[in-house]
Amino acid sequence: MQAITFVSPVESDWSQIASIILSWVQKIVYFFAPILIAYAGILFIASEGEPQKVSQAKKLIFWVALAVGIAVSANEIVQKLEDAFLRAVI
Repeated sequence: MQAITFVSPVESDWSQIASIILSWVQKIVYFFAPILIAYAGILFIASEGEPQKVSQAKKLIFWVALAVGIAVSANEIVQKLEDAFLRAVI
């Protein structure tokens, strides 16, 4: 009697899967960033100098810029973490 063996339908390792997911997340961020920046600009213009609305627009621009910065450097961050964990395991 032969042993039953299972073959993974996914022909890739975890790093390739993470790379695919990261690529999709980056595309989503790059798609929504200009829309949110434009929305923040509209909020800023429509605020008419009201401090609370100006603050809301500035915060939105800050968080969008932070998200884009993280998305741009995400590949490098993931590579550094992967290298650090591989060195720790080996």
